[in-house]
Amino acid sequence: MKTRILAVAPYEGMCELLKSIAARRDDIELNAFVGNLDEGLRIVSEEDLSNYDVIISRGGTGNLIARSTAIPVVKTSISVFDILRAIKTAESYADKFAIVGFENITEYAHVLCELLNQRIRIVTLREETDAASVLSQLKSEGYSLVLGDMISSLHARQLGMNSILITSGA
Repeated sequence: MKTRILAVAPYEGMCELLKSIAARRDDIELNAFVGNLDEGLRIVSEEDLSNYDVIISRGGTGNLIARSTAIPVVKTSISVFDILRAIKTAESYADKFAIVGFENITEYAHVLCELLNQRIRIVTLREETDAASVLSQLKSEGYSLVLGDMISSLHARQLGMNSILITSGA
């Protein structure tokens, strides 16, 4: 019997990665969609959840989904390597950068920066609505690059800032 999985990814690349992994397995039946935060929650609400054994999502989207359903929600995590990859990319950037995201990103970022003895501004979002004000404040402080989750990256671009989306590895 196959495990029936509903995946809600915050960005297309993660959705494709999940499909690729599932295609190599014969014990999984996967339906994957792209939807961040409220859009992800909408996708779950429109699906017949009796067709699934588990939901896979990430970060803030996973938290919202977990609060709204009785089906188990497995939240994929960001690894220290995912954050390190983004930091190394940002280091080639000449201006100030900050890491902004939900706790699933920033808790690892704090540990990594401590281990590397790097002083990088790290801001944890509690709610999606925090992103606009946090990023506006960072922009006023001279930050022009944001490393973060999907919501941080979207708001940064809306403010004319550069962003690096911290993506999940396989």
